[in-house]
Amino acid sequence: MSRPQTRSEPGDTAKLRAAALETSRAVLILQREADERESRVQQELARQLAETNRARQALQLLLEEQRRVEAELRTAEQRYRILFDSAPDPVFLVDGDPDALGRILDVNELGASLHGYTREELLAMSISELDTPDSARHVPERMRRLLAGEALRFEVSHRRKDGSEFPIEVTARRTEIDGRPCILSYNRDITERKRVEAAMRETETRWRFALDGAGDGLWDWNVETGAVYYSRRWKSMLGYAETDLGDTIQVWRDLVHPDDLPAASVAVAEHFTGATKITYLEHRMRCSDGSWKWILARGQVVEWIGPGRPRRMIGTHTDIDQAKRQEAVQQTLLRRLDLVMRASRIGVWEWDLARQNLDWDDAMHALYGVTRAESRGTLPDFRSCVHPDDLELVDRTFAALVAGDDIHRFEFRIVRRSDRAIRVIEGNGHLLRDADGKPERLLGMNRDITEEKQAEAARRSLEEQLVQAQKMETLGTLAGGIAHDFNNILTGIIGCVELAGQQMQDRPDALDLLARARGAGMRARDLVKRLMLFARRAPDTGRNSLSLGRMLDETLPILVATLPSSIVLRCQKETGADEIFGDHGQIQQVVLNLCLNAADAIGPKQGHIEIELRPVEILPDDGLACAPGPALRLSISDDGCGMDPATQARVFDPFFTTKPEGKGTGLGLAIVHGIVHDHGGAIRLQSAPGAGCRFDIFLPRYYASEPAGEDVSPASTPEIVGAGRRVLLADDEEFVRCFAERILTGCGFVVDTANDGVEGARRFAAAPAAYALALVDLSMPGRNGFELIGDLRRLRPDLPAILMSGDHHRYDHTVGAADHPEFLELSKPFGIEELKSAIRRALAATATT
Repeated sequence: MSRPQTRSEPGDTAKLRAAALETSRAVLILQREADERESRVQQELARQLAETNRARQALQLLLEEQRRVEAELRTAEQRYRILFDSAPDPVFLVDGDPDALGRILDVNELGASLHGYTREELLAMSISELDTPDSARHVPERMRRLLAGEALRFEVSHRRKDGSEFPIEVTARRTEIDGRPCILSYNRDITERKRVEAAMRETETRWRFALDGAGDGLWDWNVETGAVYYSRRWKSMLGYAETDLGDTIQVWRDLVHPDDLPAASVAVAEHFTGATKITYLEHRMRCSDGSWKWILARGQVVEWIGPGRPRRMIGTHTDIDQAKRQEAVQQTLLRRLDLVMRASRIGVWEWDLARQNLDWDDAMHALYGVTRAESRGTLPDFRSCVHPDDLELVDRTFAALVAGDDIHRFEFRIVRRSDRAIRVIEGNGHLLRDADGKPERLLGMNRDITEEKQAEAARRSLEEQLVQAQKMETLGTLAGGIAHDFNNILTGIIGCVELAGQQMQDRPDALDLLARARGAGMRARDLVKRLMLFARRAPDTGRNSLSLGRMLDETLPILVATLPSSIVLRCQKETGADEIFGDHGQIQQVVLNLCLNAADAIGPKQGHIEIELRPVEILPDDGLACAPGPALRLSISDDGCGMDPATQARVFDPFFTTKPEGKGTGLGLAIVHGIVHDHGGAIRLQSAPGAGCRFDIFLPRYYASEPAGEDVSPASTPEIVGAGRRVLLADDEEFVRCFAERILTGCGFVVDTANDGVEGARRFAAAPAAYALALVDLSMPGRNGFELIGDLRRLRPDLPAILMSGDHHRYDHTVGAADHPEFLELSKPFGIEELKSAIRRALAATATT
């Protein structure tokens, strides 16, 4: 600052200078103070200005920060609103203040449209107003838990503005806005999910029902937790009740057979690694009764946490125990079949049509006698083993197989290469086609049936013999029945003729006629006897030890005298035991009949008849209709005309003959057949047209010789004196009753007649003690002779009885021989003397007892 300029006197100069100096000093001091003050003020102002600048800068920064924050807030608001409004699910912001609990503070457009309200309408509402009454009851509790800091996820039912209800899933948590507690919730419409879940539950229900219906058990394994759902069928399959087992994977591990568990665990592990799409397990599981059952388990992972990390696996159990047992049985049967095929030498062959290669198994090579080294595997190689006569058949059969025919059985012969033996083969074949239906291979089997064919031939022979035996038995029965009836008729004829002869002693011409009639009757009786002999019903004339050698020695002279001189008769016998137990006359008749038949077959030309006697041993498989064992074979052969098969089939039939009419009765060979079989023997015939005949007679040998019975000469035959004694005569044939009554009356007996057994029993019962004799026929109506004699003997045990019959074998009843002391058998036809002889013997037997 500049000072003002003044004028001063010299005197006052010092004063002035002093004052000025003082003033200057004062001014300086003041100036300095002022400067100091100004400096301080300036410093203060500078400080304040700096502070102001700093404040301004701070304010500027604050303003800028505020603008930035406001911009960020606006951006965040925009982002919030964008996120809020564009959220994929409805979003609600609910007031958490106790005074306004549940009031909707904000909602996005999706939430508004989902509920059918505008945003403004919802902002005036509480969240509980959207809940259905049942869901609204739980709002306070859920708000309490949310405000306490718990995050919740739950399902509720909301109601739209139009009143319709729908399910939503809510995810909610607590938040704060401007220090104010709020609830932020995300709502998701789960209507479609609920529909899908319901459909899935229905599908699963149907699936489980189908599995239960099919008998399969269901399991659902939560691999993370180890929990397993086992269906009722799963448990009942093993015999367990629904509450018997737990719900963990350990249950399955404990039930699986220890031997099967490692393989099952490996299979499940491989499925977890993706090595298999579906797990198939066959293993045994323990049932409630301790037994083991085979189960087929199928399973698949349906939900994964990540690669190799399964979350859920479901599957089924199928009861395959029966199938496994059947499979085991089949395997056993297959093994047995293989053994049987090996034992029975059944060969299997296969022909590749494309390569023309024929493959044989070991059994086929053995069957054909061809080693593998010798076999070339070709069809010509096979054909070379076929019998030449059967090649055409085999070629036709193979052609039919290639054409598609299934040949179940055909037979052909082969010549076995190893030993050139002819064998009979049974074959079959089947055509196999490829995927296009074209013929690809032939497959079949061969079996050696040579022994079977031989056995079949032997069986047929035995069957033919059986048929022949049955035929002969039937014919014998028929012949016996005819003979019985004829004997009744002949009894009346012969008896009446004899009675007429007694009354016509003074008429020689009449006696001659009666004698001729009686002779005819006797010839008829002989014919009937032969029929009875054929039927093996002839009376047993007594069998003893019989030497066939001596019998032949006795018979040869008869034959030599009988046969024409053009026939040479030769006989060969082996020395040694040659005895049988038989009837001399019957066996001799066999030899005579066969030799006379042989002479007829030779005819007028030169010929030979050979008789041979040899001991043999009859075996069970010889096919003879007699017991096996030691036997004598009596063979009679000739070189005559022989017989064809048709004649051989009927040669033993009665009344069958190839001789001209009037030259033979046809009973000769029939009688031979009856005698031989009645002696327990058999006959074998060998013949062919132009090759002669050979009859082999087989008779059982007899070792224990028995002394021949004594030939007792008949005693004198005194006349019978009836002396008025009463006789019961019972017979259904009137002419027999008439003849017998005449004889008995002529002897002085009083005769009571009956035409059947019932009447005879009634007559006798009236006065049993009055009768001295009963003469009873065997075959009568009502009561047969055996039954009638039994009735009489019960009333009179000592009654003499005579049983008359034309066939005493007509009934299967064991009775005594003709000389049995209880009653006598009188064979029809009989004459006067035969009847009287029987009466004497019956009365004499009673007198001596």
